[in-house]
Amino acid sequence: MPEEGNTSPKGATAVLDLDDDMGFEGQRVPPDEDFLKQLRFFFPDALVLAALDIIDRDGVIKYMSPLQRIQYQVVGTKRNCYVFPGLPVWTDSGVNRYFCDCPAFTLSVLSAESNLMCKHLLATYLADKLGRAVERKLGFEEWAALISENH
Repeated sequence: MPEEGNTSPKGATAVLDLDDDMGFEGQRVPPDEDFLKQLRFFFPDALVLAALDIIDRDGVIKYMSPLQRIQYQVVGTKRNCYVFPGLPVWTDSGVNRYFCDCPAFTLSVLSAESNLMCKHLLATYLADKLGRAVERKLGFEEWAALISENH
């Protein structure tokens, strides 16, 4: 059984099949036992289970702008969180190419650097990889309203 919670960003990137731009749409895979073991190697069980629970509730919404910009909304029980792929965020250990507006991301990923990502971010990666993100294409006005609502 793999060690739980290894914090190698390069290894996690390889498991999630992310490109240099941190694009969320790698090759889609079925959720087989090997893939789940790899996830458990890089992320704590509680984080993986929380992300999969969000996906099971169809809680990942992928918004696409007319210019192919992407933003995710993760529907939570207490509040909705927003994930921004491709948004560079600098930390002591380097640059993350993603951002989530939840407190856990700020505290455990950016400040303490104790986790590679929060459950919302992992859920968005996995939902795309498993083909389970709910996709919504927006027009310019809808996109502008979504962005202004979140900022």
